[in-house]
Amino acid sequence: MLIQKLTIVRQWILRLICGIAMVLLAICFRGDLPLRDTLGNSQSGPQVEITEVDPDAVRLATFQSHNQKVVANAYGIFMTHIHKQQCCDSLNSCVDAPPASCPDANFTSIWRLSRSVNGGVTFTTIYEGKHGTTPPALETDSRGNIYLAHANYFQGGQNAYVMRFLASNNFQNPTSTTLTGAWGGKLAMEIDEARGQLYFFSNANKFFRVRLSDLAILAEYQLTRDGTNATMHYPHLYLDDNGHLYLAWTTVFLTYAIDKRPPYWSIHFMRSLDGGATWMKPNGQRLAPPIIADDTGPTDEITPADEHVVNTWLSTFLVKGDKVHFVYRVGPPVNKQHYVRYDLATAHIDRNVVPFEGDGVPILNTDGVCSTRRSINGIFCVSKSNNRNPDSRIVVLKSEDNGLTWRKHAVGPIAFTYALGGSPQVTDDGYIIGSYTESSNFQDPTAKKIVKFFKVASRAEPSRKDVVFTAATSN
Repeated sequence: MLIQKLTIVRQWILRLICGIAMVLLAICFRGDLPLRDTLGNSQSGPQVEITEVDPDAVRLATFQSHNQKVVANAYGIFMTHIHKQQCCDSLNSCVDAPPASCPDANFTSIWRLSRSVNGGVTFTTIYEGKHGTTPPALETDSRGNIYLAHANYFQGGQNAYVMRFLASNNFQNPTSTTLTGAWGGKLAMEIDEARGQLYFFSNANKFFRVRLSDLAILAEYQLTRDGTNATMHYPHLYLDDNGHLYLAWTTVFLTYAIDKRPPYWSIHFMRSLDGGATWMKPNGQRLAPPIIADDTGPTDEITPADEHVVNTWLSTFLVKGDKVHFVYRVGPPVNKQHYVRYDLATAHIDRNVVPFEGDGVPILNTDGVCSTRRSINGIFCVSKSNNRNPDSRIVVLKSEDNGLTWRKHAVGPIAFTYALGGSPQVTDDGYIIGSYTESSNFQDPTAKKIVKFFKVASRAEPSRKDVVFTAATSN
């Protein structure tokens, strides 16, 4: 009798446990749970490792994701950011925390080049400059040298500058070259070590080829010009594994301020097969500079015409094999994220994915970075799950089939960020790296603006280094 009662009790306990488990499963997989709850319970995958680099920076400290401000080589991890902005009558007469009335020509930025020799655990400032510039762009070569590009539009300055920090000099006493007429604050740089040159382009519309060995200017010319509707504004440069140079950009509507409409108009791209000597569309059509930059010009447009009436801003792009990958945000009231894949073989878009997500984890944000390298199959895209809303997390999506499908790779902490960007190259030791600015309130001048570095292990499977990766299908 006692044995029978014990058996009945055990059965009821098992039923109770099963019932509780089913309820918990139902809660976890309910489609009506808030996004922050589902993401909060989805912490599997590699950790998003974060380091505070500058606890007292400025709102535009890591502006913006269109260029590279973090690189890694055998000598460490290097990054740039703006530490302080000032309003100056002269370089020796400045006021911190510039007032709204400060003329644009009187703004200066104190920028820093920082280095980590312990995998990003800590950073040390190794150089500081003061110019009218946004955060400088960075590149590195196989010898560990660092190349840095910045503008200087202080008091009407019209030039930009490329600096070289030699590893053999312990990154001290850099040399510099002036890029005349390249003053634009939206700038991009790319290294082409096989050809021994750097590429530089900015919203001043001038393109430069600079020799690596001595920073001599090899060529300079006006590459783009305004169209009927918009002007080239945020350039992105990318050199693929075949040595082909790609230029993508976001345009700005010419009269947006007068018309009181959203500024960003369209997204375009083109490529050069000969190191910036000539330019063409992916279908082989030659393009004669200066090339009209907007939708009235000849270049391929990624954005559809019905999105011209809202902000469309290119977060990041890269090229892998025969595919070009774009991630861009469509602003309110549409408020959606596109992942677009362009097939170079057919010269057409073959995937346009909305929403952009993996395993239910979305990317919905203005800025971000996608990274890969030839020796791995994967593409990794880092951004935010819900723009700058209170529940927004840092998220990483990955594709192992060149953009055909996407999965969740990592989910990081809730963070109120601005200008999250990084390196388009996964590091030699397998990390996706980048930076961003964080604050509790970006509009409040008294709220701290903190620069942070992040890295995420790719855990990528190696592929054959002598094979260019392509996707088998596109449907």
